[in-house]
Amino acid sequence: MLFRDLLRAVCVFALVGVLTQLGVACSDDAGEAIKGSSPGTERWVVLFEGDAPDLTDYKKAQATGKGLAAAEAKLRADAQTRHKGFEKGLKELEGKVVERWWMTNAVTVELPSGNVGSLQHMDGVAEVKPDTLVE
Repeated sequence: MLFRDLLRAVCVFALVGVLTQLGVACSDDAGEAIKGSSPGTERWVVLFEGDAPDLTDYKKAQATGKGLAAAEAKLRADAQTRHKGFEKGLKELEGKVVERWWMTNAVTVELPSGNVGSLQHMDGVAEVKPDTLVE
């Protein structure tokens, strides 16, 4: 059981962390997506086509301790701008972005269960995975 939990945690890390930037995929056997904040909705993680953001300035700011807040703010703003078209389409599916993974090329969304299939076919979407709890 411990190995399975550890493996699941590694997969989640791969989804939103460094391994995503390297293009490493992991299978997700975690099952269904967690329920959203509104009845009948679910949370899904959307990975976009294309490279993850360039973290060079952020890493430099982290190392020097100077300009970290500005570097983070820039990455967050860039992520929001980069996914504007996706968000417009998501709104048409009665969905919303609930978390931006600004260090990667991904977001977590919440939308009605029946609209997930359409989400997978939106322009720029590489992969859709259920958002799951890791214990």
